[in-house]
Amino acid sequence: MPAPLGYLDRGKGKAKDIDPVMAPVVAKAFELYATQQYSLHRLLAEVNRMGLRNRQGAAISLTGLSTVLNNPFYMGLVCVKRTGELFPGAHRPLVSKSLFDRVQLILEGKTVDRQVRHDFTYRRLVRCAGCGRSLIGELQKGHVYYRCQTRECPTKTTREEVIENKITATVVELELDEEEIAYIREWMEETRLRQDSLRDEELQSTKLRLDGVRNRLNRLTDAFIDGMVEKPLFEERKATLVIEEREIREHIHDLEARNGLGLRKLEEFLELAKDAPFLYKNADPDEKRDLVRNLFSNLRLIDKNVSVEPHPSVQVLVNRPKITYGTPYRVIHRTWNTILERLLKHFSGSKSELEASKVAAV
Repeated sequence: MPAPLGYLDRGKGKAKDIDPVMAPVVAKAFELYATQQYSLHRLLAEVNRMGLRNRQGAAISLTGLSTVLNNPFYMGLVCVKRTGELFPGAHRPLVSKSLFDRVQLILEGKTVDRQVRHDFTYRRLVRCAGCGRSLIGELQKGHVYYRCQTRECPTKTTREEVIENKITATVVELELDEEEIAYIREWMEETRLRQDSLRDEELQSTKLRLDGVRNRLNRLTDAFIDGMVEKPLFEERKATLVIEEREIREHIHDLEARNGLGLRKLEEFLELAKDAPFLYKNADPDEKRDLVRNLFSNLRLIDKNVSVEPHPSVQVLVNRPKITYGTPYRVIHRTWNTILERLLKHFSGSKSELEASKVAAV
């Protein structure tokens, strides 16, 4: 099988090697498409601009791009076209399984970006609560208005200043005082010290899971060779185990290579939250849009009232009991220990949900 784009052939029987020129562009294609900000046609233009070329040195076609995005080879699996069988490859993956799976979901329901005509601060960020469509910004008599374009919808328009004031009022609630900052730093240091042992325990249990999958594959293969399992059932079960093995290997890789990532994300988030009021006040329109995307999951207009819904992690801080000067240390400890443990689970990718809108951290 010839090497797909992003890889190089090294001879029969040898694993495909990474193409240092094309591999970064192929990986970037997956990342860009996963943002849902690119249609296939727009992505095609972008990767061709970045220098992605086929084996003949020509710009890649739309069919070629689609083939790339659908090829499990890039997440480390080899698919036999004739039978559809999947095997773990000896080559190095270009993308993670989670990224590959996300791209497949988007390919099943493609989204296309609309062309931006005006650079209004809250463009495509505020939706009408009635029809769910994005409000369109318009400049009239020196003021920016955001208007619903659905004729039958009761929601009509709001001025940009109304949205600005609503967002600012929420952002101000994120500001941390000196006692809170001091406790957060102390908690971070203690947590960092105990994370290594927790990580080692998880790594050991995950490796045991990997051994279990390998044993099941060996037993399945023995059963097939002995004629105890029919080939269709054998292929189906083997494909399931191969995919499970790939997922476990990726998890082991993450544990080994991304030690403490959740804690670092939490630190970055708290640093952003701490400075959010200052950053938002002094930001230009592009920076404000980025801050709003990072802090809020929903902005909606209901009649003429703007509803802002922070991200779950942000809502935890907004809803926290405010610490007054001179508050006993045990109260600060009880409040912030609950908040930080909850946030760390969230940023570590815990499957337990962060029901932030209902949280009253005490």
